Amino acid sequence: NGENIYIDGVEFTPVKHKEENKVYVYLTGTKIYAVKVGGTETKYIYNSEQAKFVEVLDITAEDFVFSAPQNNVYDGTAKTASVISADNATDITVTLNYFLVNEGGTLTAVDEAVNAGTYQVKIDVKSDAGVYPGLTDDNWKFTVVPADFSADAVLTVTSETITYNGEEKKPSYILKLGETTLAVGTDFTLEYVNNINAGTATIQATGCGNYTGVVNADFTINKAVPTADLFEFVSNDPVYTTEVLTAPVTVTVKSGITGLGDMTIKYSDTPKNAGDYTVSVDVAEGGNYYDASGITSADWK
Repeated sequence: NGENIYIDGVEFTPVKHKEENKVYVYLTGTKIYAVKVGGTETKYIYNSEQAKFVEVLDITAEDFVFSAPQNNVYDGTAKTASVISADNATDITVTLNYFLVNEGGTLTAVDEAVNAGTYQVKIDVKSDAGVYPGLTDDNWKFTVVPADFSADAVLTVTSETITYNGEEKKPSYILKLGETTLAVGTDFTLEYVNNINAGTATIQATGCGNYTGVVNADFTINKAVPTADLFEFVSNDPVYTTEVLTAPVTVTVKSGITGLGDMTIKYSDTPKNAGDYTVSVDVAEGGNYYDASGITSADWK
């Protein structure tokens, strides 16, 4: 009828069927197209079920009522929102779709809202008159908050006897919440406290991801039995002088060794006459080592 045609605001000029009353427009893709003929604009989108373009319904988010899930604490189950027609329309079908809101505001489609995070809800609306895909509103959001496992999670140290050796001790463990075994890096982070010296050390699990809270477990680092390899033995090349020698040898604790008690050097006989003597040490109990007597080595002579 001589009226101008616009598709998404761009004027359309047909190249065929110019003498007919119908104009054929071939649209592709899944986007919504705004087709304006004269002063009338109609929106269309491709419907894969019908294998053709259908009219987009003239609706807005204000035509619907959104309700967030009542229980929003993570428990491993899907959280379900509700979007219903504001006027209780019965001739439409509403399908809810969930999108995880990422940092920066981008969206990732998910099958269900299970894990902790913020979710955007979009709906696909269908009726005999047409469809409207991806209808949403800024307020159609809800957040699944992490569960606090402080009171219910059990952290157990599974390693056997642990003995001091001057190095960090990181025993094996298991963290369970009910019958569920939680995973480090996914459900919690791990920190070891006071885990070098003999005494009580601690494993601390701090929730992350779907969990929050802190659970601790103590374990014991036992004292070690001192041995000759903890000491440095040096002969001072003693020479007979008719007097009792006061320091024919030097025995010292090696660098880096800590937690030994007081040490006493002993000789197999009074170091006075010429001859061979065997040297040993007695050690009192200290912070990292038990007491021991007669510690010696084959070359301590």
